[in-house]
Amino acid sequence: MTNENIPLHYEEDALPGFSRFRHLTRDGVDKLTMEDLGYVADSRSKFNAFARRLRLAKSMKSVTFEGYGAGTARGYEALNRHFLMFSAFERYVADCEGVENGVYHLALKHVPAGYYSQLKEAFDLVDINDSIFNFLLENTNSTAQKISLRAFRDGKSKRSGIYISAMLRNAFVHGVLSANPQGAPKEAIEMLANFMTGFLYNALVLDFKTRLDYVDDGAI
Repeated sequence: MTNENIPLHYEEDALPGFSRFRHLTRDGVDKLTMEDLGYVADSRSKFNAFARRLRLAKSMKSVTFEGYGAGTARGYEALNRHFLMFSAFERYVADCEGVENGVYHLALKHVPAGYYSQLKEAFDLVDINDSIFNFLLENTNSTAQKISLRAFRDGKSKRSGIYISAMLRNAFVHGVLSANPQGAPKEAIEMLANFMTGFLYNALVLDFKTRLDYVDDGAI
């Protein structure tokens, strides 16, 4: 498949391949269906909504918080950026992949397990005294997420590291997570939120690209 005469959409910069996806799945073309890509049937409109949210999350560069110190402001900026990216991730997982009930370790099936190895490396680097790990455990009502986070921390489940993002988002949105939790190393939340934002973004792009590449190769 070529990209000749395919109009570029605004979301192309944030999600490479999106314009080709739109072209191949548009009404009247009948070249590709959502099911061909391994997505939920008739989820094209929801995929478009995901792409718009991804573009919004990717475009957020800075936020100003008056009355806060520079370090604290950067921490809250990172948490807000992560919140937007996680919302894009949720839309992709639930609406397009059809993964329900927040079972996030089953999402992004075209992202290899090895990609998740960097999660533990980053978490161990940032959370040197287990303060963030304990905070996340203490501030979730989900027993499943607690079990998953412990398995991740013990090195038993690489993919379960994705729940760091879910728990960060929940704690922040519910107002119990600040940019500087008690006992956490300086700038730890800022670094972790920024890392998880980048991780989610790259994983989403990789999963989508792999699906399109499989179609080109005739593997789907």
